[in-house]
Amino acid sequence: MKKRLLYLLIGFSFFEGFAQVANSADDIVICEVPYDGFATFDLTVNDAQILGTQNAMDYGVYYYQTLADADANINQILNTTFYGNIMNPQEIYSRVIEFSSNNLSSIINFNLVVGQGVNPLIPTPLAECDDDNDGYAAFDLTEKDAEIANGDQDVTVRYYFTLQEAEAAVPGTELASPYFTAIPFSQIVWARVTKEDPPSLWPCWDVVPLELLVNPTPLPPSSGFLEVLIAIDEDHNGVEFFDLTQNEAAIFGNNTPVFEFTLSYHISLNDAAQGTNPIANPSNFESSGQTIFTRLENTLTGCYRVSFFDLAVFGFVIEGEPEDLYIDEGDLDGLAIFDLTVNETVILEGLDPSIHQITYYQTLSDSNNGVNSILTPQAYQNTANPQTIYVRVVNTESNGYALTSFQIETDGFLKVENQAFNDLAMYPNPTSEGVTISSSKLINETIVELFDISGKRLLSKKVLPNERTVHLDVSTLEKGVYIVQISSEGNSVTKKVIKK
Repeated sequence: MKKRLLYLLIGFSFFEGFAQVANSADDIVICEVPYDGFATFDLTVNDAQILGTQNAMDYGVYYYQTLADADANINQILNTTFYGNIMNPQEIYSRVIEFSSNNLSSIINFNLVVGQGVNPLIPTPLAECDDDNDGYAAFDLTEKDAEIANGDQDVTVRYYFTLQEAEAAVPGTELASPYFTAIPFSQIVWARVTKEDPPSLWPCWDVVPLELLVNPTPLPPSSGFLEVLIAIDEDHNGVEFFDLTQNEAAIFGNNTPVFEFTLSYHISLNDAAQGTNPIANPSNFESSGQTIFTRLENTLTGCYRVSFFDLAVFGFVIEGEPEDLYIDEGDLDGLAIFDLTVNETVILEGLDPSIHQITYYQTLSDSNNGVNSILTPQAYQNTANPQTIYVRVVNTESNGYALTSFQIETDGFLKVENQAFNDLAMYPNPTSEGVTISSSKLINETIVELFDISGKRLLSKKVLPNERTVHLDVSTLEKGVYIVQISSEGNSVTKKVIKK
């Protein structure tokens, strides 16, 4: 494969005051793969430049191999459209003749160059999974360098937004990596491959397209997803068997067609993220109570979503059914102060109050895990209207526990945002030092976990938000894409952060 490139390097000229003018011409460069330093040139591609505004009907262009030949006007090159160079690089000399007078112009020169060419491959598309399904994603463009270079170690690969920018290669127009797409779902960027070794005034290059594909992440579980699967410890050995597939229909949810997806169950977030160590028999899984992580993967794209639910082994059954509480304050503001403990007599029906402890929670997950209990249940102000209160009863001798719930409601309407972390912001992103995470939901103790793109946990820490913000230091990380998971008050959200 040979490619002709024109480089504007001004040659010298000998001015003798002639009316006809030979204008400066570009060097002619042929890029050769495989390379031997010799090629066939069409010198006439420079005719138009040399003539300039002079009419080709009245003027012609002569080419010579040496300055002496050009000066004496002898040994003109006859086969100007199929001329083979005799050295590399080689100077060619030219003069303009006026046909009517046979007058000759001054002499100009340009170079014939045979360069070591490049042979890039048009790469396969570069794909990323869209964590929030908005059609945009961050790409590490350098992942395609080796494929595009096609085994040539002596080239550089740079990326540009348009074909015109790639061909011009103006410094500063290259795309940084990671690169955030500007066009949703599918975007073409352009890779310019340049021969850097051996160094040359006429480096060879070529441009190929690279498609960036943003593939959707599977949708979250639909309604009917059980946050906790409960089993009663009938034989009091602390373990029971669970059918994890009870959540299967809800996990597949609106992800269609179903045959394009696979579902696996795991005992750790890391295993689910990496798709390793799936639970062999999820329909008959023995557990004393734990969190189960699911991985729903699109087999065509490799994109996946991790969800989780808890397993709870109750040591006993709560026979009493607590009543829903209603307060009519008359102010219609949707807020009231509730004494949650008024239900304790009913909850402890048939149980020994001296060895059973009751705590109250705002979420089912918190009640199952025994974290973030309501500190003042005798004077609790609702955060939603109506609102479900979750109750955990623990046998202090056996440590067995059971759960129940009831609703509280007051007059009026309380506007409550039902989407966790809907106002979460993470900035600056990309970042070189650290990122600030803010949300109105960041009030109590928050767990911040950091994973690399392979799912390996790099950091896990508990922090107390300061004015509803937490800070994550990423200054020691390598450049790239990382996953941040923020968990607080039973809610969890996962975001990407770019270290630049």
